[in-house]
Amino acid sequence: FEGEDMALRALRAAEKIRDTLDRVYGGTPGTVAVGIGVNTGEMIAGNMGSGERMDRTVIGDAVNLGARLCSIAGRNTIVLSDRTRGLAGDRIETREHDAIRVKGKSEPVKIHT
Repeated sequence: FEGEDMALRALRAAEKIRDTLDRVYGGTPGTVAVGIGVNTGEMIAGNMGSGERMDRTVIGDAVNLGARLCSIAGRNTIVLSDRTRGLAGDRIETREHDAIRVKGKSEPVKIHT
């Protein structure tokens, strides 16, 4: 997501994905579920690949932290970084958690769900 309100739009999209899966599968054990991590920061975006297969991708430290948040997110849970939480402002309700240690970061990272 880019531009104005990018963090809020990303979080709304995450909620829509989570809620749609919950509605379709009803939280039945063993069905499809998702854990979503959302972080905001600078990254490099572009097309990578060859003429036979081209993909749009993003790389950078902000992307890596988002992936780490995704890996700790529980079933149908959205985990967001403190920066993303701050950018979304009072337009969303979250619960703050203890800071966690993640690979690639020397300092603990504050998270919210």
